[in-house]
Amino acid sequence: MALYTVTVLYPKKSMLMTSFDEHIERIESSGLLKFWVARYGDYHFFEGRSRSASANTPAPTAPISMVQLRGAFQLLLCLLATSGVVLLGELFWIRKAARHISQTDTLT
Repeated sequence: MALYTVTVLYPKKSMLMTSFDEHIERIESSGLLKFWVARYGDYHFFEGRSRSASANTPAPTAPISMVQLRGAFQLLLCLLATSGVVLLGELFWIRKAARHISQTDTLT
């Protein structure tokens, strides 16, 4: 089993240092960290590594294909369309509010 360390980066004079250290120590002493490592620590990219290869040799990887990125592009397109609709709605709302204000100014 690999040894995992918990690291939290914060400024040297942070007031959270003792609080974070206490929480991390409680997590580690309760065995929760070992449970997480046992449950989630076996990463799939280490499976391709042979037993005889040294630990410093990275496993061969395949480049990401456009098919794998299709979901990210679809999400980007949906978010761009939503932001465009919101922008048009805001522009319509501002013009309507300005027209309403100008009509109430002419009545008084």
